[in-house]
Amino acid sequence: MSNRLEAHLTPKLILSACAALTLAYAVFSIHGFSISRWHYLDHSPESELLLGKSQGARADDWALWLPLAFAQIQHDPPFALRNDNIALGQNMALIVSAPVADPILFFRPAAWGFFVGPDFGMGWCWGVYVFGFIAAFHLLFMEISGGRSALSLVAAVALLFSPFFQFWGLNSAFLASSAAFGVVAAHRLVFATHRFEKWLYGIGLGWSAGAFSLTLYPPFQVVMGYFGLFTLVGLILRSLKQGRAIRWDREKRLGLLAALLLLGFAPLHLFQIARDAIALTGNTIYPGQRFTSGGTSSLWRIFSNNVYPHFFVRASQAFGGNICEAASFILFFPLVLCLLVHKSNRRAFAADPLLISLFAYLALLLGWNLLGLPESLARFSLLSMAPEHRTPIGFGVADMALVVALLGSPVTDALRFRSKLRRVAFFAAMLSPLLLLFLAVGRQDPQFFGSGALLQIALLLSAQLAIGFLLARKNLMALLVFAALNVLSTAWFNPVVHGGFEPIWSNPVSAKIRELDAARGGRSSWIVFDDLVLGQLPPMLGVRSLASVQFYPQTQFWSVLDPEHRQASAYNRFAHVAFQTRDDPAPIGMRSPSPDVCIVDIHPDDPRLLALAFDYVIQAGDARDALRRSPHYRRVADVGDFHFFERIRD
Repeated sequence: MSNRLEAHLTPKLILSACAALTLAYAVFSIHGFSISRWHYLDHSPESELLLGKSQGARADDWALWLPLAFAQIQHDPPFALRNDNIALGQNMALIVSAPVADPILFFRPAAWGFFVGPDFGMGWCWGVYVFGFIAAFHLLFMEISGGRSALSLVAAVALLFSPFFQFWGLNSAFLASSAAFGVVAAHRLVFATHRFEKWLYGIGLGWSAGAFSLTLYPPFQVVMGYFGLFTLVGLILRSLKQGRAIRWDREKRLGLLAALLLLGFAPLHLFQIARDAIALTGNTIYPGQRFTSGGTSSLWRIFSNNVYPHFFVRASQAFGGNICEAASFILFFPLVLCLLVHKSNRRAFAADPLLISLFAYLALLLGWNLLGLPESLARFSLLSMAPEHRTPIGFGVADMALVVALLGSPVTDALRFRSKLRRVAFFAAMLSPLLLLFLAVGRQDPQFFGSGALLQIALLLSAQLAIGFLLARKNLMALLVFAALNVLSTAWFNPVVHGGFEPIWSNPVSAKIRELDAARGGRSSWIVFDDLVLGQLPPMLGVRSLASVQFYPQTQFWSVLDPEHRQASAYNRFAHVAFQTRDDPAPIGMRSPSPDVCIVDIHPDDPRLLALAFDYVIQAGDARDALRRSPHYRRVADVGDFHFFERIRD
């Protein structure tokens, strides 16, 4: 990459472009959320789709996070801390996507746009995810590479389009970005010499750390927290070795104090406004009592995405049953290690604290995945909150940091292949473990041996050989090829969407809900039978739903249905709560088919159900006799596959 390009791609230009593009996404309501899945209500054309198609696997977005954000907009009053339309009332401070009129919002910029409107909010949120990520990792990779702007920008784009971030709908992008911003701010604060910089980086560190603490997903927070710690220590030690000095004067101490105050305010304020909800969450089976001691993963699982044909194998039971759980990173750190321990680079490697620190971090992750820790040490280190299948984010980010460090290092040498035989030996040394990896991964699922899958795997292997050769030569084209490979492998997944809230608001099912709610003075309460996600619809319209997502178990709600708490294991969790129609009058049953789902099997005439305060029922699918023949309900409408019943009070 030419010096002229490096000179033009200044950090100010990159940051300004990222800010402008985020605003443009918001103004034009452009995003990549699969919100069009709600067209299943009336099977209408997905006219808001500009490119691609909506992904059912991204239910976390279209059936969870976005509906809760919309529910805040439609609530009366809007943006309330407690949303009374979610069952018997939900504290929204624990929900990172929910816009809340509270100081906690300062640390959650992805939710700011929803104060303007739902479509603006989706565009703003997606823009923050995409361009906040690029800005954060561009700055971090600048620190790692010694100021190589173009190199850092390409690396940030390559990381953004990795399978992990794309197939998870970028839902961990802000968490990773806040960690990256925090490392940059902390490193610059330590060595800052100007008063303005000391205050700027102090406040930036406090905001980043506070935002990171409020992402509220411990599995990723622990993994990325360790990445930030190891990377920061390595950067500081490398800077000291290069002759930079740390001088703690009054302004720097005040900057650090500002960082500590902001960091302390974020979790303390959250505890103040959501104490009861935090206590309930902490006592849940999932996620509150989730514990692991590690050691249950395998090398083939860690490196699986080097040979995983995502386009052709989208649902493999060996990888969690969907493309999101299978998503990870194409990893090059074993090759980077081999290049660094080569006789021409050993001395430079041993003298670089950052490289050593990054490899130490990867060794920690490998040990945790393959060997585990004793229970007491796992709890003390907090790794007990990071199941092995949630550690890929750490592998991928550290891997890219190492690639950037290698290519940006002025003291490491490129390998010289002075003969064809050496080139052949190099490619054979790279290809052999990849083929063994393919055989190990392919044994888990016969889909990997399909013709389309084999073609994609062949292209993956060919691209990795090219990238590996360019890395060995320290050719910056390696990152361009890496970025192109990731873009081609993942850009098809998330759609390009313009808006998308209007079809949710105006479809016939929603129109009927709003009509019946208006007939009750806008204070009706609803139950949904036989549909896992439809219970999220009424709150998006400003109407109460008793079948919605409970981030923590609402004790008053469950005490009605299960007064003896005999089935608490089914509902003592974060869960999508759904009611299933039972035609026979058998006792109520509760089950949790997956960690975040609670199914209540119940007859509509069950006295415990009737003890709940609700006015209407929506039953999805074929109309059930239990509702049609019940003396407690009157059928008032049929809209497509959905049947509306009004409750008849005694």
